[in-house]
Amino acid sequence: MDKFEAKSLITRKAMSAALKKLMVKKPLREITVSEVTEACGFHRQTFYYHFTTIKDLLRWTFETDVKEFIRKNPVNGPWQEALKLIFVFLSKNKTFCLAVYHSLGRETIIDFFGENLNFAVSAVIRKQAAETPIDEKNIEFLTTVTSGALISIVEKWLCGEITWDADEIVQNISYVAEDLTAGAKLRYEQKVKEIY
Repeated sequence: MDKFEAKSLITRKAMSAALKKLMVKKPLREITVSEVTEACGFHRQTFYYHFTTIKDLLRWTFETDVKEFIRKNPVNGPWQEALKLIFVFLSKNKTFCLAVYHSLGRETIIDFFGENLNFAVSAVIRKQAAETPIDEKNIEFLTTVTSGALISIVEKWLCGEITWDADEIVQNISYVAEDLTAGAKLRYEQKVKEIY
């Protein structure tokens, strides 16, 4: 990273920190560019050099925070760790993540965690399917269905509609994946019996 890039990153991080402090006091829709720049001692023009809107700054802050969290917390163990890590991040940053969710939409949250969710779910299904003749197409379908359910659960949990802790959610998702895989195996075995 050259000197210019380093200075730009420092400026962006200062505005990001200012935004987070302001978000503790008021809703995002009430925060102005002037408030952000005043909080960190910059001119308004400095803001527009780096960002186009407050939502643009919010998106950059969220992306940067998630990447930094993942970098500091690499997952080298089982899929459950990857899944629990998502809930750790969301728990530690719940107010901020809710602001992102309400301001930028659910896609922003889901896009960043979707890859980890799919990886975790796919690992469970593949483990269950290892001893069965389920084909790749069915494994992908089961992963898609289960991931979709999990995304909905994460969304409801973030919004306070579900009060389970991370361990309960991870365990229940494991059960669902196992049940779906077992059902697919039974269906396949039934088709084989009908053919022969």
